[in-house]
Amino acid sequence: MRSAKLSWIIPWCVLFFGWRVVESTLPPPPLPLPVSIGQDLEIVTYHIQSLVISRYAVTTVTCRIRNPALDPQEATFSILLPVNAFISNLTIEAGGRNYTSLVREKEEARRTYEKAKFRGQNTAIVHQKERETSRFRVDVSVSEQDEVIFYLTYEELLERRLGVYSHKINVHPGYPVLDMLVDVTIHETRDISVLSVEKVPGGDSFRNAVTEWREGGKTARLQYDPDRELMPKDGVIHGQLEVHYDVQRALDAGDIQIEDGYFVHFFAPIDLQFTPKHITFLIDTSQSMLGHKLVQVKDALRHILMDLNAGDTFNIIHFSSASYKLGTMRYTGTAVRKAKKFINNLHADGGTNINDGLRVALEQENNMGAEGVRPHIIIMLTDGQATVGITRSDNILKNVRERNKEGASIFCLGFGRGADMNLLERIAHQVV
Repeated sequence: MRSAKLSWIIPWCVLFFGWRVVESTLPPPPLPLPVSIGQDLEIVTYHIQSLVISRYAVTTVTCRIRNPALDPQEATFSILLPVNAFISNLTIEAGGRNYTSLVREKEEARRTYEKAKFRGQNTAIVHQKERETSRFRVDVSVSEQDEVIFYLTYEELLERRLGVYSHKINVHPGYPVLDMLVDVTIHETRDISVLSVEKVPGGDSFRNAVTEWREGGKTARLQYDPDRELMPKDGVIHGQLEVHYDVQRALDAGDIQIEDGYFVHFFAPIDLQFTPKHITFLIDTSQSMLGHKLVQVKDALRHILMDLNAGDTFNIIHFSSASYKLGTMRYTGTAVRKAKKFINNLHADGGTNINDGLRVALEQENNMGAEGVRPHIIIMLTDGQATVGITRSDNILKNVRERNKEGASIFCLGFGRGADMNLLERIAHQVV
């Protein structure tokens, strides 16, 4: 569904999105002009308008960049997107005209961009890294005493976490801004019970720049309109506008939204009975975890243990070249003290045997007797790639599928440049 929305825009620019790009088709000017990196560029208008309807957000960023110099200048239009958002439109306006694009291969698009840039032609290339899907960048060549306007629209379904929906809008213009405005409108089918602004661009000193008002019980409006006199001396302001909200709940089946043959069912029941669960913490203690990484992991484990519920069971397994486990324990004060002692004794050494760690986690006994088999949750944390034992990703994934007879949910957390994010994602989805 995402890829179907990416075939658009800009005949005179080059758009690189993942492995696909948009090629320039506008004829170049007859005389080549050099392009320099712009120091005098300014953003005349930087407006963000976000409309949330039934937890679905459509956000449009309008950025008008002006080059007052007598030579072409190169600028960067950069956006940090929410991880789960997808771009539904990108339009570039120059000379009073809007332009749309054709999709071309990456290298061909790069060559087209470089030729157009050398000639001094308005052109752009958009980058979005395959793994770093939240970063979107357009390198822009702006002709002398000219301006370019970008209209970027992205969409996302908001998620409810810790009792609220969180809507985050990143504001990072990168250049001095003459006119900045962020406008958020929220329409819901139920009365809005919670509405708060958790973060504002520029920090707490700019909280007075936020105006909030209601239009009935089901609609809320917020505007972030900073006073230019209070902005930094260089005119550059950045940060994040984070809005939290929730709607009134009842003991019913929730809300169903239907559109174009698809539906979304929203439900968040209240006063549910607690379900006992079994949690396995699977921790990488290989040599690469030495230092602050392992210290942070230990601190996190100690805090998580305090958040378990009476009736839960847990186990801690750490793996390096081999795997070692604490053993399944029912959540009690004595068990927590024993687990903390086990955590304190963890040290980093050896290689990374991911396959063996998963084997021990999946083969442990989860049935605690008369109460039946509990839902099993495995939380795995690693900073590297498999270097010991079975190291081929396909074989590790095959073993996970074969051993996971109980249907345990596996949550993988990878950090650092060395982590095999592709393998961790496939383990979490249990896709071979």
